[in-house]
Amino acid sequence: MNLRHRRLLKLLAEARDYTPLSDLAQRLGCSERTLRNHVRELEGPLRDRYGLILDRRPGRGVALLGDRSQVGRLIRDLGGARDRPLEELDLRVLRFLLPRRCPVTMARVMEATGAGRGAISAALDRAEAWLAGHRIRLVRRPNVGLWIEGEEGALRLALSRLFWLSLGSHGFDDFLRGRVSMEDPIFHPGEMSFLEARVRRALEMAQVRLTGEAVLGLTVHLAVSIKRVRTGGALEICRDEGLEGRREMEAARLMARWVEEGLGVTMPPGEVEYLAMHVMSSRRLGCPGEKELARDAEAVARILLDHFARSLDRRLQEDPQLLADLSGHLSTSINRLRCGFPSSNPILGQIKRAFCYSFEVGLEGAARVQEDMGINLPEDEVGYVVLHVQAALERLRGMEEEVRAAVFCPQGVGILRLMEAKVSSAFPGVRVIGAGSLEDLKVVLEDRVRLVISTVPLPAYLDCQHIVVTPLLRDEEMRSVEDLLLCKVSSSPGRPAGGYPILRSMLSSDLIFLGEDLGDRWDIICFLSARMAETGAVDEDYGGAALERERKSSTCIGGGVAIPHGSPRRVIRDSIALMRPRRPVLWGEEEVRMVFMMALRSSDPGLVRGLFGELARLSEDGQTLRRMMFAGTREEILDSMRGGLN
Repeated sequence: MNLRHRRLLKLLAEARDYTPLSDLAQRLGCSERTLRNHVRELEGPLRDRYGLILDRRPGRGVALLGDRSQVGRLIRDLGGARDRPLEELDLRVLRFLLPRRCPVTMARVMEATGAGRGAISAALDRAEAWLAGHRIRLVRRPNVGLWIEGEEGALRLALSRLFWLSLGSHGFDDFLRGRVSMEDPIFHPGEMSFLEARVRRALEMAQVRLTGEAVLGLTVHLAVSIKRVRTGGALEICRDEGLEGRREMEAARLMARWVEEGLGVTMPPGEVEYLAMHVMSSRRLGCPGEKELARDAEAVARILLDHFARSLDRRLQEDPQLLADLSGHLSTSINRLRCGFPSSNPILGQIKRAFCYSFEVGLEGAARVQEDMGINLPEDEVGYVVLHVQAALERLRGMEEEVRAAVFCPQGVGILRLMEAKVSSAFPGVRVIGAGSLEDLKVVLEDRVRLVISTVPLPAYLDCQHIVVTPLLRDEEMRSVEDLLLCKVSSSPGRPAGGYPILRSMLSSDLIFLGEDLGDRWDIICFLSARMAETGAVDEDYGGAALERERKSSTCIGGGVAIPHGSPRRVIRDSIALMRPRRPVLWGEEEVRMVFMMALRSSDPGLVRGLFGELARLSEDGQTLRRMMFAGTREEILDSMRGGLN
């Protein structure tokens, strides 16, 4: 299936009734005739693999009929298509198509790869998804052929990554020595060996010290530039006078001169500057000339870690290993950003889904970096920062001798002991400490407690992660305790659906909107923020703040769920609005059918983490989402979030 096939099936799987062909054609950007062809092409695979039927009715449109569990399986499969690894045939197809500038026929691709039409078609679908992640488009035009479109910088980056993917488990030296079996290689091993030697010599003469991995990366970038120059790939670059006199420019000119002498390829001035900027952005060994950059990177890292420490774990701010790792990563990233190179994170979607709360904290930190230092960290870089932070959290948790939890219940010793016993029984590896008064609780908090389970709201001056529960600790409350106590901010794939008490407590029925017909995500954000302002939950500027946040990075977290939100400074009281639009809405690169507009003012990081944890879990809870999709009233929507109770 190609991308349009997948989008069509998503629309039909999420629809509650027959959808007119004209509506589908408009949403997919194709003619009704093309759409009918797509339906015919999909009928067989859907019937054979899922037991589903595409039913066409004159005057009504198309509907996807069959077992709802199979529909859910189809939706999960469609959502995971983007993350599947490339197969060997996919790599061969990409190596054949990506360097070419003119259309080629399917027959030529089949001849070059030795594969049949069906296998090539499936490989093209997977390659198309991979290219889309690099902001490149695969064009398939009947009677014309196949070709790839995109900005020159993106095409070069994709070529470089394709080379490394094609090596598989082999190293660069294996490729140079001919130990890698690769049909239709992008580069010739002999030429790459020549380039590596010249790159090392040029860097040595210019006194630029790079890490071994950076030297190999620079060699591949040089090989890509030569290949694009040979095929007429023009690179538009603004001349940078600041490069003159720098050692990086000296090294680039030496490389260009030796390429012309050894390979007969003349590198235009723009290519030489582009190469110099690659040298500048490469990871370096310690040298005096890079002290200023190292200081900037450490300053950025400290700003980011300050935000993460206040929201996730105070120990992050005092973790020397994390500071060193993050500073080293940012040193290269900042240089790349200053040189104008694109930042691309192929697993950004997975990071946002798995660590949605950490990602939001990272975006807030990036805004502070922009304000204080004038350095704009794009969402792709924030994703990498989140990975560093999550790795540090796992390391710090592994160093803990035991997990401690406090139970605070001022209603009486009997209830306190009952709660202690219930928590201890549910979590055998957790040390549970009881407190019947605020004075006792203050003493307990001196002993590094991860979570306070309280039957009453805690005073604001007690800065600790806590959750308010009923004395009997219902099952849904115990699941929320588990989320916070074991730091399960993201949902585990195999975890059964549970209730969503925090989400339900913040969602009022007067802010639930079903079947609204709005144009796009921007209209939905404006509509919901206006309704929230009318209830006094936010001020009138909250909508603008939410739009500004959405422009930074899509708030879609997968599963057809989006969580737009604005600045806490514009929030009067914690509140959530829910919209289930009449039709799925394109939200970034995914279709969304459930929108939770959040307004969070709470200073309790535990509550906010718990809410994000519930939202992440909901995005993977197909059963609850289906109940919400088919709920007819606001009350049924709220009941759907009780988990297994209905």
